[in-house]
Amino acid sequence: QNQILIPLQLSGQHSPLFCVHAVDGQLLAFNELANSLADHCPVYAFQSPSDNDAPSTIETMATHYIQALKLIKPEGPYQLAGYSFGGLLAFEICKQLIDQGDVIEQLILIDSLSPALIHNDELKELSQQQNHGLKELINMLQKTLPIDAEKLLASMADQSDEEQLSQMINVIQKTGISVEKDDIQRYYQIFQNNVNAMQNYHPDATLEINTLLIKCNHEKPENIDSSRFNTLGWDQYISGKINRHEVKADHFNLMEQPQLAEWSHLILQYQSVE
Repeated sequence: QNQILIPLQLSGQHSPLFCVHAVDGQLLAFNELANSLADHCPVYAFQSPSDNDAPSTIETMATHYIQALKLIKPEGPYQLAGYSFGGLLAFEICKQLIDQGDVIEQLILIDSLSPALIHNDELKELSQQQNHGLKELINMLQKTLPIDAEKLLASMADQSDEEQLSQMINVIQKTGISVEKDDIQRYYQIFQNNVNAMQNYHPDATLEINTLLIKCNHEKPENIDSSRFNTLGWDQYISGKINRHEVKADHFNLMEQPQLAEWSHLILQYQSVE
């Protein structure tokens, strides 16, 4: 349960891709990406540790994750992908690896707001939509259970955390699945820990690394510069080339087919053969 780096598929001669989870701390979002890269490169995904001693900052999370990464691949070059919140953590992992003398082959940012834009008042609503743990959990459950995610979310809008937990358990149990309240509470603890880490992350580094930015076609807020929004603010932190690709998708179905097929092949452009 506390293993944090999980192999999703191991075939392929290109360097492995290490994927960093969204704010929910789960790795399921990368399953279809791993399938699409079968025979091209191994894919591993990080998941948040579920114990009470889990790292509480982006910096300490990155250090913890690097220890697990080095057990799989002791030396670079490294290729990392971060989805949503995971982009912040993948960036910090790259920073620490570079500080240790390692080489980053490619950083893939998947609809991930930069720290500057996360803290921008004009983008608070977009950041909250992308990092809404309850919504991510319900969307994940909808893939395997006969539940109406939109209806369920609407019914929870004005509920307390405790009421939301109770209703979530009731809805799941009505499908015939047995679920423990502790499991749902553990999910919320992971989510809150990651949200707190995100809100307190203010890196001052600029990295010169090849970057692929996969971006949904979000509507640009009026007071945000177009060039800054086109990179989701990452041009402030990355001095290397940012290869941007915009997909007609929302933040959640971006990781699913057929939307995934529009961009997953781009990952292969900068990969080396091992």
